[in-house]
Amino acid sequence: MAKQQQKRTKPSHVPQVRINPDQLPEPVRSQLEGVPEEQQGPFLVHLMATSYEVQQKFFSGPLPSPETLAEYEAAFPGSGERIIRMAEAKIEMAQSQSEHRRDLEKTVVKRSLNQSSTGQWMAFTIGIITIVGSLGLIYMGHDWAGVGLIGGLATVLAPFLLNKVNKDAEKGTEIDT
Repeated sequence: MAKQQQKRTKPSHVPQVRINPDQLPEPVRSQLEGVPEEQQGPFLVHLMATSYEVQQKFFSGPLPSPETLAEYEAAFPGSGERIIRMAEAKIEMAQSQSEHRRDLEKTVVKRSLNQSSTGQWMAFTIGIITIVGSLGLIYMGHDWAGVGLIGGLATVLAPFLLNKVNKDAEKGTEIDT
């Protein structure tokens, strides 16, 4: 009797599936028409193994696609409006941060230019005072002291002047002397 049962059972590689045709997509249902009920399982296995459809959607932006938004709204009434408000708030925050960043950069540039200009005027004033003082010392007969002051001024100014020469050389410009 065990042998008779083995003959009645189908091989293990053929699925024993009961199919409700109403749950299948229309293209599959149309292909199942005319296939005997006992062969529908193996037919579907064969159909799934040989044909498939890949559907991939991409959507980029602060909001989900309209279809996804509609699905959210259907599942959770009012959620579509909340999602839109959330996206609008995110955009406004990004714009506000961008504007704030630009304002900070403007302030930094203005202060840097201000600082540079103030430093140049202070250096110019100190240079003029030193030159006048050294010429006064030379005029009063203190030649070495006057020359020493001018030498000290040259020592202080040399790095700034050489830095300017090096920067201009890197840019490829010539300095008129």
